[in-house]
Amino acid sequence: LPSPHEEAILPVARLVRDEWMHTVYRGPADTDNLTQETYEKRDEYRSLMLKEPAVSAAFWSRIASVMNLIPKVHAQDPDNPAEVEVANFVKDAIGACQGGWPHIIGALAAGGLLDGFAVCEMVFDCPGRGKWRNKRWVLKEFAPLDGRFIRFDIDSFKRVVGVRGLKANAGQVFNVDRFAIYSHQQLFNNPFGISQFRAAYRAAKMMESAIKLRIILLQNFTGPFVAFKSASPETRASAMRIVANARSQGFLVCDKNDDFTVTNMASGSDSEFQSAMDDLRKEMYTAICWGYLPFVEGREGSELGNSTVQKSITELGTWRLATGIAEVINRYVVVPLVRNNIADETINFPFVSLGGQNTGDKKAAGDIFEQAKRIGVTLSKKQIQRAMDLEEPNGPEDELREMPTGGMAGAG
Repeated sequence: LPSPHEEAILPVARLVRDEWMHTVYRGPADTDNLTQETYEKRDEYRSLMLKEPAVSAAFWSRIASVMNLIPKVHAQDPDNPAEVEVANFVKDAIGACQGGWPHIIGALAAGGLLDGFAVCEMVFDCPGRGKWRNKRWVLKEFAPLDGRFIRFDIDSFKRVVGVRGLKANAGQVFNVDRFAIYSHQQLFNNPFGISQFRAAYRAAKMMESAIKLRIILLQNFTGPFVAFKSASPETRASAMRIVANARSQGFLVCDKNDDFTVTNMASGSDSEFQSAMDDLRKEMYTAICWGYLPFVEGREGSELGNSTVQKSITELGTWRLATGIAEVINRYVVVPLVRNNIADETINFPFVSLGGQNTGDKKAAGDIFEQAKRIGVTLSKKQIQRAMDLEEPNGPEDELREMPTGGMAGAG
């Protein structure tokens, strides 16, 4: 018989589960397709948008901003030497991967931004060299997979329970524990997320069309348009030959009594084309990086708005991406590393964080703690350590104790 607690939640669970059927997710365009995405659009994210300089710069700069963050592994209890030791091991074990921390962060960020989700296959092995040689398992490989050829099996709550490939071993269901799965901009628990390129797709297509029209204009209407007035039908045929030669040779020879005018059909198109290109690039920058002012060149005497505010918004995008990636590493990498290497089940799982506050924010936080100390407020060591983004010492020999009041003794 179910317990009273289980009996209470069963009706709610049935209501939720009846909404979805156990099925294979054929792809991101099947369920929760809130942005009307198609497989053709996903192909164009690669074939069209990545080769556009504005998109490429925004895409890779966002990835680099996350890869540049310093990874830290924190013990749940910094005062417990055993948990600190496990946290240090996890940091070494993840860093032992081919490419290290930057490769792991970059692989998850690139797939998430491009496709809306990233799937990376993990390989654990016992190292043959180094501190943990023949002692513990470490992360050896972290291989990103092309999202175009990945499908998921999901349960009634849209949780991924299996991974299928469409190329090698097509149709075979692989255990989800072998993969790290990141869903970017996830809505309604959709494992496929939403691509960062989706909001920039319209501008990219319009830019492609504008460039094609521009080429047609340059090929057909860039040269001068010559209007030749001929009074008699007898000279009209010769006039047409003269005008045709003028377009091909760049000059014409006529009688002084002939009347002709030269008109530039492309006048004014340069500025309009450039203005359209600038607007489309701004739209793509905004869609991918949540702002464009930090990425444009300033011009003397021109005010482009509050770039400080724009910069803070773009930093929010980096923070959001870094938080999601850290959560994936905690769930799919840290947990199996600890479970397979640490027999003591009383040891809590450490957790990963990426980056931290900038120097100005740290100084402001330090001033607040200092003022609180002066008025007698009891401070938390753990709170200060996290607020100031300070790492736990790597053992007693790594501890830096407070220096005596008198300072260091002078030489001699």
